[in-house]
Amino acid sequence: MQVTAPRATSTEVHLPELDLLRATALLAVVFIHAASWVTGGDAPAQQGPYAGAMALARFSVPAFVLASGLALRHAYGRPADAGAFLRRRALRTLAPWLAWVPVYAVMDLIYGKIAPNPHDVVVWLAYGPGHLYFLMLVAQLSLLFPCLPSGRARLAGLAAGALVMQVALGVARTYAPLPTGPLSWPITNLPQIEAPFWVGWFLVGCALAADYERVRALSWLWPVALLVAVLGGLAVLAEATVVPGDPSRQGTAAFLWPSRLPAALAVAVLLLWVGRELAPHAHRLWTVVRALSRRSLGIYVIHVAVIEALAHTALIGLPPPLRLVVLMGGSLLIPYWLTGVLTRTSAGALALGEPGKVRWRPSGAG
Repeated sequence: MQVTAPRATSTEVHLPELDLLRATALLAVVFIHAASWVTGGDAPAQQGPYAGAMALARFSVPAFVLASGLALRHAYGRPADAGAFLRRRALRTLAPWLAWVPVYAVMDLIYGKIAPNPHDVVVWLAYGPGHLYFLMLVAQLSLLFPCLPSGRARLAGLAAGALVMQVALGVARTYAPLPTGPLSWPITNLPQIEAPFWVGWFLVGCALAADYERVRALSWLWPVALLVAVLGGLAVLAEATVVPGDPSRQGTAAFLWPSRLPAALAVAVLLLWVGRELAPHAHRLWTVVRALSRRSLGIYVIHVAVIEALAHTALIGLPPPLRLVVLMGGSLLIPYWLTGVLTRTSAGALALGEPGKVRWRPSGAG
């Protein structure tokens, strides 16, 4: 099987500012999962400082989706071989999903989150095995990529239309009465059908990449982006006071709040612009940023398992601030190390979405 090499759409193949966006989003995701052991994953933002910080940190997944679209468009343009592109993306997303679902199923069985019977295991799979839903989401969005228009104006118009649809769905999902009964599954089960709720973020990333030299040239406006990001964060906290407090509108569903769009978009642009300005001058800092970015997918996949293991030990009795520090530190350092160990082999690399380390054999090889 032959994989088409990426085609750069800019004079610079690697974007150091994209490393800052990924690394910061990763830290925010780890914070959310670690802090959930302090205040609860579905706690309303007004419950306390940890819950409020978690609400603000939820810019992370929108930023990851935007970064995915930006990176793909920057690297591939419009793929000449859609089949080869989709096979590569499947290895990047579906292979880790298949590899780690059994791991998290066993852990949830051990910790009593699912009952040891086929029915509950099937329900667990249907509702998405935890944070691994992100891999399924990116796989769904990747199916759109080869079909996107090549022109910048058409792509920008498509992204704008997708954002309008995404916000409308977010408003309905946040405030409208949710259906009940058997037909409620497609609406309330976000992890498996989330693409319509996120496609705007993906297409915005693609649109930014299509005109990225102009976007980069505006990096001197980063103080404006900082101001908008602060105002956006305040808007998120303000909306948190009116969003219904039931778990179906909090937690993962809080990614869909309407105020999330301007807030997360401002943070993403801010990080790209700050990264553009800072990267040439922050050599040692950027070594850490680049390292986190390069292993971000592996850390993302593994870190929840580490948090679960640490949280079920005596650490659960520590004061909340110390507990959070230990959970965050352990769930960054241990997965970072494990990612490095696992990616030394082809099987381990494939399990963490690193198909570049897999030795391809030509089509027809036995």
